[in-house]
Amino acid sequence: MLYFAVAYYVNPVRDFESPAGHPFPAVRSDYRNEKITLLESFIEAAPDQPVTGLVLGSSRSMLLNGDRLKSSTGLRFFNFGLASARGEDFLSALRWSMTRKGQKPKMVIIGVDVASLASERAFGDSIHPLRELATGTLSTFQTVRTLVPRLAEWSYAQSVLFSMYLAVRPREPLVGFAPDGTLQYRLHDRRRQEGTFSFTSDMAGCMATCRRKIESVEHLSPAQVNYLRTAVTEARNNGAEVVVWLTGPHPQTAQFMAVDTAYKRLRAEAQQVLHEVGNLGAHTYDLHDPSAYSGDPDGWYDCNHFDNRNAVRVEQIVTQSWRKH
Repeated sequence: MLYFAVAYYVNPVRDFESPAGHPFPAVRSDYRNEKITLLESFIEAAPDQPVTGLVLGSSRSMLLNGDRLKSSTGLRFFNFGLASARGEDFLSALRWSMTRKGQKPKMVIIGVDVASLASERAFGDSIHPLRELATGTLSTFQTVRTLVPRLAEWSYAQSVLFSMYLAVRPREPLVGFAPDGTLQYRLHDRRRQEGTFSFTSDMAGCMATCRRKIESVEHLSPAQVNYLRTAVTEARNNGAEVVVWLTGPHPQTAQFMAVDTAYKRLRAEAQQVLHEVGNLGAHTYDLHDPSAYSGDPDGWYDCNHFDNRNAVRVEQIVTQSWRKH
């Protein structure tokens, strides 16, 4: 019991809410708690300026910048992208945002990827009350039943110990967030300024990690696709213009992921999903291949995430329907 109490307090992967100034840093996080807190603060900072634009998606969507999107559309955007998000996360983040007093997005941008629509399991197993907004299945018993075995894993214990170590020997954080929820690659950007950064330095390991997410997957998950459809429908019914774009990794990563896996089929199924949500009234863009947005071949932070040079190009495409108003 003592270990579980320590794991709960240290909270190394942010399964639980942590107060401001929590002494133990996150080893990793899916950012659910962080984004909820950020959204509340974003609303409180300008109560007379409601959130009229919302970005949803997994980590590739988290670099879409609220200030740049505002300059293109005039809307006040918040980025509610989450690490390794699934379809259910798109829906739950949308519903959470729309329950905040006075918030009614006029534009919702959803970045989907093969993994977000294929996986039945989210990063961190989605042990968070936010999930109930989408699935309606979370209960205290179910949470405890799932969470206790997870905390008992040796890898979780290692995360607890590493977080305690980092509290004593802190390191510069790899990422952070702007007030509008936009992800900032702080360490990478600093190394770029110093001329010591190369996104290809761990290309092999990064590509292997991406591949593991889809190695055993044969088809997209009907449940996750349905969550996406529901998110599009609910946003449209609430008067929002909806944009759904298909994201992709670095081209070398996509090639590596397609060898002896069902990745090409999964991508084709994702393209079909774009067509389906288009029929629901969403504007859709297949930007899996960087050539679709004239991507800079060096505009990447790693094998899976583009940098701001390419984010700007994506933003210009996904906002073009609004700019035509």
